[in-house]
Amino acid sequence: MSRRFQLGIFVVILLLMPWLAGATEPGWLGMSVKASIQGENDPVLKTITIIEIEAGSPAAVANLAVGDSIIEIENVPVSGCKASEAKQLMTKAPGEKLTLRLRRTDGTTYMTVLVAGTNPT
Repeated sequence: MSRRFQLGIFVVILLLMPWLAGATEPGWLGMSVKASIQGENDPVLKTITIIEIEAGSPAAVANLAVGDSIIEIENVPVSGCKASEAKQLMTKAPGEKLTLRLRRTDGTTYMTVLVAGTNPT
């Protein structure tokens, strides 16, 4: 399996993770990400970068920006984190909070809390 294919699968999993975790109604964050991983059987994350933010979404309300790198999820560093663990950490039902530490493209870091919403579509 190619790395590009694995990366695509990981992005889809991130978008669908609340549903995969058995939530009756998946939480919606309103962002798409690109992950850089290492390994094939039990991949480990190197980086997660935001590539799209939907207007009016929880990600937009929290002032996340395209190009920001997620460096911590719920106080767990992304670099070296197993992809499966990151998936669990980011899985939220509507109304649940997600704490992220991010790095802007200019190098500044910030922490924010997103409240998962209900997907409007």
